[in-house]
Amino acid sequence: MKLKRPNKALEQQIKEAAKKELCPIHRQRADVSMPDENEEVKVMACCVFFKNDVLLITERMRKDLIFRAEKTLERLERERLKEKFKNKNKD
Repeated sequence: MKLKRPNKALEQQIKEAAKKELCPIHRQRADVSMPDENEEVKVMACCVFFKNDVLLITERMRKDLIFRAEKTLERLERERLKEKFKNKNKD
């Protein structure tokens, strides 16, 4: 699933999830960007530990979306093939 531009809805969801997180030490938010659906989410944060926490959350969201999209495509393909064979057997 390769898109020429990032999935804007997913990027917005990821930014909203990251916006809720604050660095426990510096009380700052992380800046999150997603250049492409298949690339790792880019996180700019004040410290490494907070960056890793936010990266974990955002990457899990991105991978879940990709997994769900692949499973949906597989299911649709199975249904299409099932209909095709069903119609072929009727003839």
